Amino acid sequence: MMISDMLELYVTETEKNTGKIVLSAGLAATMQALGYCSTLYKPIQTGALVQKNGLLKSGDLEFMKYVDSYMETYSTYLFKSASSPVIAAALDGIEVDFDLICKDYSTFYKNYDCIVTDGTYGLSTPITRKFTETDLIKRMGLPVLLVAPAESASINTTIMSIQQAQNNGLNFRGIVLSTTDGMCEEESLTTKLIEEYTGIKICGIFNKLKEDKEFNPDDIIANIITDVDIQKIFDVEIEKLQTNI
Repeated sequence: MMISDMLELYVTETEKNTGKIVLSAGLAATMQALGYCSTLYKPIQTGALVQKNGLLKSGDLEFMKYVDSYMETYSTYLFKSASSPVIAAALDGIEVDFDLICKDYSTFYKNYDCIVTDGTYGLSTPITRKFTETDLIKRMGLPVLLVAPAESASINTTIMSIQQAQNNGLNFRGIVLSTTDGMCEEESLTTKLIEEYTGIKICGIFNKLKEDKEFNPDDIIANIITDVDIQKIFDVEIEKLQTNI
């Protein structure tokens, strides 16, 4: 299926361990299942996995293969250190080049209907000595989706991240909250508070998965279709979803 306008999205988070890759991979797999030729792009992978031959591979893109084994994926930088990108790059004696990321993106851009770009640890994350993830998003010209934990402790960082996106003129598509065992009363109240303080409606809730639990890829897609407003996130009306309303 080819569409006239590319569906693009940059997914970032308020802090580490929000389950962002579960959402990013799930969004790409869901759009693929809905008939959009999709891919997942990981510009910068820190904490990369070391293979037997000594080469590095992206753990996040490997997760994408578990969700959809047929999906092609791309990455530009692989760093062994799990530190902030600027530190991980420095440990390898290089500096991240935004031009190279944009060049890589342009090489596969025309081959897909939908590209989900999985970001780093938040909008203020240093990518180089001078620039942050916010600068990278601006450079790539992508709309951004924020992932935040549903716990009440995340309210402060969530509100600050939303304000940062707005103050920097980013094309802000919304917030999706992650949870582990479904929404409890405290998490439901957190959702309401975030919406009241920011005036932005939560786009959905997803289960970020437990590391020690097996998962069914179909459950991730079902979770996103049922509980995440992907039409708002991608700013498009999806025919298959319209017929099911």
